Amino acid sequence: AEGTAALAEIGVPGGAPVILAPGTVAPWKGTKDIVRALSKLNDSAIHLVVAGSESTDGPGYANQVRGFARMRGLENRVHFAGFRSDIGALMAASHVVVHAARRPEPFGRVPLEAMALERPVVAADAGGVPEVVPDDVGWRVEPGNPIAIAAALEEVLNGSVPPRRFEKGAALVRSRFALRHHVKKMAEVFVWAAEGRTSCES
Repeated sequence: AEGTAALAEIGVPGGAPVILAPGTVAPWKGTKDIVRALSKLNDSAIHLVVAGSESTDGPGYANQVRGFARMRGLENRVHFAGFRSDIGALMAASHVVVHAARRPEPFGRVPLEAMALERPVVAADAGGVPEVVPDDVGWRVEPGNPIAIAAALEEVLNGSVPPRRFEKGAALVRSRFALRHHVKKMAEVFVWAAEGRTSCES
């Protein structure tokens, strides 16, 4: 209910399919690629919510993307929500979460957070994403490829994907990325370093 109310506050009509793009708004984050992908989808009821503050790396970029959306007649379907402290609620209320970074990120929390909430994830196949998002859980796409992003979004939003796929993602997050697991693995690294071993089991 909190997420649905937040989407309404942002300007998304009730019941509309929602693509959420959380994170910093910057050229290397691929925001414009997601707008391009939206323009290729056949369903004109789909809305995109970009939730994050603008990066100092690309001042004015958000306005560029707004202009880009306007040129394609999408100005009423692309919403810039700015920084939000309720990203979890927005994710839970969205139909798919997109991580479209053009530059490889060593980890990237967005796919994990979405998977933990059993949300479909479309993520750029670079950096740490292949380790975090298995083929049988999310959709990995070529960075900077709006056509590939659109194809993945189309598959997610047509409603034919079984919920078991997203339950598996949440189970993976709990088993591999929970705090207790992280602490255990860090302790193993410290023991390995203290003993001066040349290899460490993963």
